[in-house]
Amino acid sequence: MKLYTSLKEVGRRLIVGRTSKPLCRAFTEGIKDGDDQKTKKGKNNAFDKWESIDNEPSFIKLYDIYLNTQNEIPGAAAIRSMVEKTDGIVLIYSITDRESFRMVSKLFFVIHEYRDCNNMPLVLVGNKIDEEDNRMVSVTEGRELAFDIGASFYETSAKMNLEVVQAVFHDVIRQVRCVRSRRRMEEQVCGGESITRIKGLVHRLSFRSKKKQIQRKMST
Repeated sequence: MKLYTSLKEVGRRLIVGRTSKPLCRAFTEGIKDGDDQKTKKGKNNAFDKWESIDNEPSFIKLYDIYLNTQNEIPGAAAIRSMVEKTDGIVLIYSITDRESFRMVSKLFFVIHEYRDCNNMPLVLVGNKIDEEDNRMVSVTEGRELAFDIGASFYETSAKMNLEVVQAVFHDVIRQVRCVRSRRRMEEQVCGGESITRIKGLVHRLSFRSKKKQIQRKMST
């Protein structure tokens, strides 16, 4: 099972090299952000773990999608090669960085160009709730974006709430299992090819409208 996470922070916070690694490490290694400075500074952008969820084991691989120093999302070819093979996506932003919140929305639409996110397990996460005094993105804004893109929503901290971090990844894995189960049922009852064509048409019709609505919100 493959999952992709997105950027957590951009701009000035990128200077210290933070992407979504802290949450990935908190889940796969049980290490809180700041507990192990040497490991945190590593260049590895892939993480894996065997995890039992609802008494069913899963081997989970996490791949970190990150921005470069110019706050640019990876090229189309790189994004396409990753999302075509993934089972689920976790979009992560910092509640202390509004630009990271905008970039998560932008990344969602880049991904949506190559993969129908209406049928993609998706979770939106606001990180750094341990810095509530520096909050720039409200809980309401996070929930509204999650509703608009069809994602589950959480707020957590890689420094504090390892239980919530675990719940985030367990949620997306349960979604993956549900999607796979539904696909098997559709193929048995209706035939996979006809269902795929119908969903593709609905996806193309709804994508443009949804994109305009969210972009309008982000520009205000």
